[in-house]
Amino acid sequence: MVFEKVIVRVISGYAPQQSRKEEEKDRFYDDVSDEIGQAGLNEFVVLLGDLNGHVGADADGYEGVHGGWGYGIRNEEGRRVLELADAHSMVVGNTWFTREPARLITYRSGEHRSMIDYILVRAKHRKYVKNVKAIPGMLQHSMVVMDATSKEMGRRKKDKHTSLFYIYKTRLKLIQTSIKTTGPKNWTELVPPHLRAIINLQHFKS
Repeated sequence: MVFEKVIVRVISGYAPQQSRKEEEKDRFYDDVSDEIGQAGLNEFVVLLGDLNGHVGADADGYEGVHGGWGYGIRNEEGRRVLELADAHSMVVGNTWFTREPARLITYRSGEHRSMIDYILVRAKHRKYVKNVKAIPGMLQHSMVVMDATSKEMGRRKKDKHTSLFYIYKTRLKLIQTSIKTTGPKNWTELVPPHLRAIINLQHFKS
C-alpha cells in the first residue's frame, strides 16, 4: 500500500500452534522471513497476526527487540517470534508501551490469559509508533491496534494532522474481504484472528 510518499508492506500471519510439528513451524517462519526480506529498505514493514507464542514479560536477552512490557512466561514459540524479529532488525510493538494487563492480553479462554497476537515493525521505525494495545472484547482474541505518525502522509486543513487510515479502509471493508455481509450482531465473530489487528496510520515517515 502507498500513503502519499510512504510504502507500507503489511504481512499477515497465522503461526502453527504449539502442538504442531517442528517442520511445519520451521516452514512458516521461513516463509515469513522470505516475505520480510523482499521489502525495500525504506518500506514501512508491519508483521501482524496470531503468532501463537509467548514472548514473556521481560526482555531477558532480547533487549532492543522486546521492550520489557510483555505478559506471561516465554516459551519456545515466543523465542521464535523474538528470533525472527532480531534477524530482521524488528521490534515487537506490543512490548514497548507501559500497559495494564488488560491491554497486553490478546487471548482469553476460561481462566487462561496470554499474549499471542503481535504487531512487529522495523526497529528504525519504532520512533514513529505512538501506541500499540489490545482492545478487550467478547471473543477469545482481542483486537490489537497500532498508531503510527509522520508528516509524509499529508495534512488536513483544520488541524494539520492526517485523518486515520485503516487497513482495508474501514472495519466493514475488513470484514468483506473474508465473508459476504450477513448482518451479524457482533461482526468480530466472522473475522479470522489474524485479521483482527487493525492499524491506524497517521502521517508516517520512512
